[in-house]
Amino acid sequence: MVTDQTGAVVQDTTYYPWGQLWQSPGSFGGNWNFAAFGVLEPTTNLYPTPTRRYSVSYSRWLSPDPLMASAKVWDPQTWNRYGYARSNPLALIDPTGMDEVTSADCAKDSRCVTVRVNVIFDKNANNGQGLTEQQKADFEKKQLQNAKDEYGDANIHLDVTYTAGGLSVANGRMSATGLQAGALNVIVTDQADAMSVMPGKVAVSLVNANSTDQGDLAHEMAHQFMGDTQGVTAWAGAHDPTRFLNAAFDVANDAERAWMRTLDSRAGPFSYYPLASAFHHNAAVFQKSIQPTTKPQ
Repeated sequence: MVTDQTGAVVQDTTYYPWGQLWQSPGSFGGNWNFAAFGVLEPTTNLYPTPTRRYSVSYSRWLSPDPLMASAKVWDPQTWNRYGYARSNPLALIDPTGMDEVTSADCAKDSRCVTVRVNVIFDKNANNGQGLTEQQKADFEKKQLQNAKDEYGDANIHLDVTYTAGGLSVANGRMSATGLQAGALNVIVTDQADAMSVMPGKVAVSLVNANSTDQGDLAHEMAHQFMGDTQGVTAWAGAHDPTRFLNAAFDVANDAERAWMRTLDSRAGPFSYYPLASAFHHNAAVFQKSIQPTTKPQ
């Protein structure tokens, strides 16, 4: 539905469940957006998403689901790698062309890895006013959901919680409140660019709230999962004046993420991923490494 500045309806578009246009009375015109997809390509009658195209004419995706983890033995509707929204478009949508691994899915799959993620919306952002509701919504819709979907490729479930806190920057040094033990703490702020550190056993990744790159969070998580923020690797990266090591880490992690997203398009002995994915194994190692330790009473 499209309205003008007075609130009057100038266009009201209705679709059939699978995306075919039913009616669109009004005079506004334009190509319409079905189920949160991108804008319809009028020459092909296809909807683009970040991972593949959806055909309105055939009511299906034109390429297989890039998530091997999305096919569940207990859910036959997921066996069709070209099917849309588990064949239930009245109740479900899939705007990105891939789905996250949910907590329910992970509980049913002994091979699934759960990583705890604690999100902190920086109360000191915007000159002490805190993040706006729009900044928070953009982070959750773009950055966080993208990370959930992307790591779903490797059968990793992100268990997200929120705590109040903030980032303080003084004399080039940063400190934070609201950090949780046993979780990857993600601070959403406008005071710093994306980066990841792991002082002691506390994992912290910063994401800039104003970034237009929805892959920033997934990229910083990759540094944590692959051990770039720990031990000798972290020390070497921090003391490399050429920044060559950090650039190498970026290239290696992005290459692994790209491999992870295109598993089903590959033939051969490695098409059985995600269990062969470095992220699947290393995410479990990472979660174990940050678990708080307690002495027996």
